[in-house]
Amino acid sequence: MKGVIESYIGPAQFVSARGARWALFVSLFVVVSVLAPYAVHTFGISGRVFLPMHFCVMLASLVMGLSGGLVTAVLSPIVSYSISGMPPYASLFPMTCELMTYALCVWFFSARFRLPTSAALAVSMILGRVVSVSIAAMVGDIPLRSLILGVTVVALPGIILQLVFLPPLAGRISRFLEGSHE
Repeated sequence: MKGVIESYIGPAQFVSARGARWALFVSLFVVVSVLAPYAVHTFGISGRVFLPMHFCVMLASLVMGLSGGLVTAVLSPIVSYSISGMPPYASLFPMTCELMTYALCVWFFSARFRLPTSAALAVSMILGRVVSVSIAAMVGDIPLRSLILGVTVVALPGIILQLVFLPPLAGRISRFLEGSHE
């Protein structure tokens, strides 16, 4: 009997507290990324205005690194679509690629290139939108001008909120995860 119990419990002992914390926070980012659009839609605002998934993916990448950002970027739209049908199927692939671009670029420009967080976010937002518009233009029938306006002018409130709130929020969460709760 002892061998059977050890076979079930054994792998769990190899999960470090850090690994468990990472999994917990990545799961939290995915959950918030899926639920936040509901909150935005409750007030009658399009998700394209406040960009709640973008916010969570970039925050995950700043706080949890490349792997946390990529996991959040891939799972968030897929889980959201599975539950609610949003984002629409036609937008699912371009949006997932855009979110993955944010995760990669935010991590690269902040962790590897050592840009200030706001600069890393700004560059990442530009590159993510280029990827999104490029893919949407190739696979969809929406005019290019409409695509560009949708990811720039319409999204301006969300872009501003991200640039203002993500740097301090990422700093606070990072300090919390490192154990200094001051």
